[in-house]
Amino acid sequence: KKSFGGGLPTASQHRTTMNAVGSPTSPRLQSTLATRQIIGLSLAGIASSLLTTTFGIFHVQTFLSAYRLPLTSYATGNAIYALFNTANDVGGAWAVDSFASNTVGTVL
Repeated sequence: KKSFGGGLPTASQHRTTMNAVGSPTSPRLQSTLATRQIIGLSLAGIASSLLTTTFGIFHVQTFLSAYRLPLTSYATGNAIYALFNTANDVGGAWAVDSFASNTVGTVL
């Protein structure tokens, strides 16, 4: 018996062949992509940390040297900001959550 289509592979045979050569569903390619994503995200995190530290040091030096701000004043301002920012984040989260819980099922 001759198959229809002159012996062309069926859809399932074609999928199997594609998986073997590296389609997005092959485990080998998924592992490679996952590894590349982890490496990329790790490098992005390192770069972000380096930039934050570099600009943080520059920022402190600018206030201490260029503006001749005493270190105790700078440290006091940073402590006040840290406390206010923490309270502001918690208060903002509470406000958003209470608003969302009061408007469930309504159209804004």
